[in-house]
Amino acid sequence: MPVNLLNEKDLNDYLFKIIYKDDKEFGLDITDFKEINPNYLNQNKDAFTKALVYQWMKHRLRSHFMESEEKPFLKPVTYDESLPKWTKNVMESGQQVHSFDASLISEGFKQDVEKVSKFLYSRGEDYLDKIYKKANQTDEKNNVRVRIDYLKTSNEYDSFDKTLHMANKWEQLLEEKNKDLRKNKDFLKKSNDGVVHEFDLSEGMTCVRLLTSEALRFEGGYMGHCLSKDEWDKHVLRGQIEMYSLRDRNGKSHVTIDVRQGKVYQCRGREDKAPAIKYNKYVKEFCETKKLDVDSPEMRIVGVVKGEDGKYHDLFNIDENVKITLPELNISDRGLKKLPNLKNVTVTGHFKCNDNNIKNFENAPYVLGDIDISYNNADSLKGIQSEVFGNFICSNNNLKTLEGGPLKVKGGYSCKENPIKDLKGIAKEIAGVDGINCVKCRDLEDISDAPSGVKISYEGTPVYALNNKKKNLFKGFALKMAGKFRK
Repeated sequence: MPVNLLNEKDLNDYLFKIIYKDDKEFGLDITDFKEINPNYLNQNKDAFTKALVYQWMKHRLRSHFMESEEKPFLKPVTYDESLPKWTKNVMESGQQVHSFDASLISEGFKQDVEKVSKFLYSRGEDYLDKIYKKANQTDEKNNVRVRIDYLKTSNEYDSFDKTLHMANKWEQLLEEKNKDLRKNKDFLKKSNDGVVHEFDLSEGMTCVRLLTSEALRFEGGYMGHCLSKDEWDKHVLRGQIEMYSLRDRNGKSHVTIDVRQGKVYQCRGREDKAPAIKYNKYVKEFCETKKLDVDSPEMRIVGVVKGEDGKYHDLFNIDENVKITLPELNISDRGLKKLPNLKNVTVTGHFKCNDNNIKNFENAPYVLGDIDISYNNADSLKGIQSEVFGNFICSNNNLKTLEGGPLKVKGGYSCKENPIKDLKGIAKEIAGVDGINCVKCRDLEDISDAPSGVKISYEGTPVYALNNKKKNLFKGFALKMAGKFRK
């Protein structure tokens, strides 16, 4: 049952000093929280945060103190005529009155209170930071409203025991982070062995050169690529190969670059794959600083190339006015959800953009060879050039229509494994010997739009017994087709 407390002021003073340590510190009250200038809030964030925590202490911690008489810091009061009138009335009615004695609070409980206080302070800071950040996302300099009871009224922190449990988990997470920081110091030391700092890149990234066998082992082991093998040592130690690593401020490598006679020979990320696209800007900075030749299939896969203006460019973040001509372009399996703007790029050979997750190809380059956009999520062929000079492969997408695609294809046309129901929009001229491949287009019901004389082949399978939904699909149409049907 609730406790009748003789010395409420002593308890309130104790709660105040948990947050403010001494009575001289400035404490805010509810009148300070009505309309606040965002800059004033940010400049006085500590005072506002403490006010939030103090409100929680006055309500939740006080409730915890007073919820039971069985507390070591609550001493029964002995009846005395000098007691206040309300106290005597309560005691004469048969109820007990207690006195709060802070000196009887155990050290363990004090530590729990301190832990909860630090935890709630961090939550209060997060709350104020969000308000300040939101206020600065607009040009309007309006005052903001801050709820002084934000922590006190939150269901997450509605009891001392629940909040203490959360504070313990929070403290564990902090300790794990501190362990990671200590590990990072050891990691940073190892990562710096056998390397020489070449130059700084933007946003805290740096370029180092790997000079020793130990440095090569460390780089290859961390990145998971073949640099960890002994075969590289003699070439690097003799200076025949220059090996560089692009690293963040924690010493962690993100790109390894092999330079030979002024040309980028290899440029790899984790597991011997192309570097993540977000690191391309640093690769570009590196090549600019070293004035390297980037005319290689490797760098076209990475996406750092030279334009007709003689400058280095990142294909995944290219200015729309820049014109670039490439002998081929392979950006397959790069995790792309959107095709970068390649409208001013001319590819004189083949363009491979398969195995991504691209929905449309409206920014596609102009290609003089094969175009492979298979295994994406395309629902439209809009953006593909009207004439394809090699094979056109749009299989394994989400196409329900072929409209908007090329009108002429000088090679074969593969649209297999798409949910198309007919061949409307298919090229009117298909010159390749492979003709049309529509294997496993299980919703295909009508092929009357196929150009006359073009082979639709399912080798060894009768015209009317395809892997398609309608088995009589080609009935009455076989004479128009050349060759056999291919599985």
